[in-house]
Amino acid sequence: MSLFNELRNLTVKHDLLLNPKYITVDFELGAINALKIIFPNSVIKGCNFHFNQCLLQKLKELGFQKQYNDSDDNDLESVKTLFHRIAALSFMPLDEIDALWCSIMDDYSHI
Repeated sequence: MSLFNELRNLTVKHDLLLNPKYITVDFELGAINALKIIFPNSVIKGCNFHFNQCLLQKLKELGFQKQYNDSDDNDLESVKTLFHRIAALSFMPLDEIDALWCSIMDDYSHI
């Protein structure tokens, strides 16, 4: 939080306006909470690269790394396709995500 405060203080000191409409960050909760306090009017968005890294890490934790690596890119029931479908949720309208998630889970209930 001190880094963001320092940034804000420097902009005030130099008579600059720092009021970002959007801020993209990784999924570190501390940074997100600090940004919400310091820039209350900004929309905080998660970084898609870091989102996909989190998904890959979870895939490894669940023991699907080998199945992912061995997946055929054209196999619609593969772990790799499942990963890509979940990753694509970040580009979907917010009000459609729950239904899409349920659809994906239904399609892959055998895994």
